[in-house]
Amino acid sequence: MPNYNMEAASNKGRDNSSESARDAGTFWDIGNYKKTVKRVDDGAKLCDDMLAMIRDRMELERNYARSLKRWASDWRSSIQNGPEYGTMEESWQACFTEADEVANLHADIREKLLSKAYDSVKKWKKDHYHKSMMHYKESRDCDDNFSRIQKPWAKRFDKVTKARKDYHSCAKAEDNANKQLNNAENDNNMTADQVKKVRDKAEKLTKEASKAKDRYHERLEDLTACNDNYQKSMTEEFDRWQAFEEDRLIFFKEMLVVIHNCVNIADNPNFSKIYNEMLQTIEKADSGRDLCGFAEQYGARMETRWPEFEEYVASEKSGVKKSTSKFKKIQESNDNISAPENTATVEKINTNHDDYDANQNVNRQTSFDNEWDEPPSFNDANGVPVRALYDYSSREADELSFVAGDVIMKLSEEDGQGWIKGSLNGKSGLVPANYVEPV
Repeated sequence: MPNYNMEAASNKGRDNSSESARDAGTFWDIGNYKKTVKRVDDGAKLCDDMLAMIRDRMELERNYARSLKRWASDWRSSIQNGPEYGTMEESWQACFTEADEVANLHADIREKLLSKAYDSVKKWKKDHYHKSMMHYKESRDCDDNFSRIQKPWAKRFDKVTKARKDYHSCAKAEDNANKQLNNAENDNNMTADQVKKVRDKAEKLTKEASKAKDRYHERLEDLTACNDNYQKSMTEEFDRWQAFEEDRLIFFKEMLVVIHNCVNIADNPNFSKIYNEMLQTIEKADSGRDLCGFAEQYGARMETRWPEFEEYVASEKSGVKKSTSKFKKIQESNDNISAPENTATVEKINTNHDDYDANQNVNRQTSFDNEWDEPPSFNDANGVPVRALYDYSSREADELSFVAGDVIMKLSEEDGQGWIKGSLNGKSGLVPANYVEPV
């Protein structure tokens, strides 16, 4: 296990990024180990960056102050926008600060950088990163190992997710059935047999919801039982790649010190202060702090968030426009009897009150106000007889309740939302057009 300080961490953008990283999930969630895999790839890329930096520096040494300042500016921006982080990033910046202040360097600096720094980084990268066709072997191994460890837990997690959805679906159906039973028991137009059918259905859905709830508990208990082993295995694998990254950070620190020694003109008193400050900054690099910060933001020190049982909570009936309300009633009726789906254009609107976005539906909402005017009436005051194909129980005061076979007098043409005006037993009201047919 890498020897890093778990009490203090310094990471680039830590204050701003830690909260967003937790919002996106924790290290323990499925697939969230990818940050660690990417860090392995980034290590190889940072080796290339260091090689390029040294190579550029050797070239710039011949151009003295003006070219050297341009190099420092370019690389300062590159590292600031790159993947390096924490105190190691500050050590990179020390090199660029030094380059800004140096205006006149000796010609042999280039040869020292070539032999002592460039070749060392190139060899170190060759020994630690092995390129395959598409990826580095190390990053592929990291990905494969995490995936293998997470696979059994992920299967159980998927079962928990499915069980939770099934339970919530059954609980919702049970809730709707109980509401229908309550309406049926208070509806004088329904026969005893009809009420019994509704009651039998409600009891059946209650049993199904209970079974789904038990399955949900069982799946959750099965997942919880393997959480400890899963966490232990993931932590061990994460520590392995922490150690791999620690080697890179330590080596980079050593190479930055080597670079410092190559470019430092110690005998020149004008440059003594510059290089002393540069070395002090590099020496402040602390791999433990950097590794700890990474672990807290993306790795094994992130808080655990195991799935917990979530009780079903029925949505409260919210005040929405009549168009939406009527569509929901037809939709619920279609769910409970063998009637065709309503073909009215109101089906195009979003019936999920929780997901309804007022900002995105301003024009649509305005059209509803106009579309729900009274349907156009007939010239024939007596109406046209139509026969009911299915049972329908009114949900609002302006609707008619009827059963299959009832003859209703049609008093208006179908409106734009799929409703007609009709009369039955001396009472007038709205009737879903696709529930009747001409006599």
